Amino acid sequence: MVPCCHILALIYLLETISIIWFALQSCFWIDPTTAITDAYLQTDKAILEKDSELGSGGSTALTVIVIDGASAYVANVGDSRAVLCRAGMAMQVTVDHDPISELKSVQSKGGFITTLPGMPHN
Repeated sequence: MVPCCHILALIYLLETISIIWFALQSCFWIDPTTAITDAYLQTDKAILEKDSELGSGGSTALTVIVIDGASAYVANVGDSRAVLCRAGMAMQVTVDHDPISELKSVQSKGGFITTLPGMPHN
C-alpha cells in the first residue's frame, strides 16, 4: 500500500507539471530546449516551496516529446533512463545521473543524497 503522503505528493506534482507545461507550451515551438528546461526548473521550485507539506525526499523525471514520428526531445533528472529500440537493438539515449560524482554539486545547493532509506551518503 502506498502511503497517503506519497499519493498527495504525486497528485501535487502532476497538477504542477500540467500548469507549468501549459504556460510554456507557446515557447516550445520557438525554443523547445529552453521550454523543457524551464518546465523542469519551475516544477522543482514549486515542489521545494511545498516541502513542508510534501515531506523530504526525492524524485526522478523523464520527458520524451516525439514530433511527427521524426524527431524527439528527451530530458531526464535523477536515475530515470530513456532507451530507444531500433531494429531490435536497445540504445541508451540519456546520461545517468550518478550520485557519487554529483554529490558536491547537490550539497552546495543544500541538498543531500541517500543510498539507503534514512542514511545520508557521506
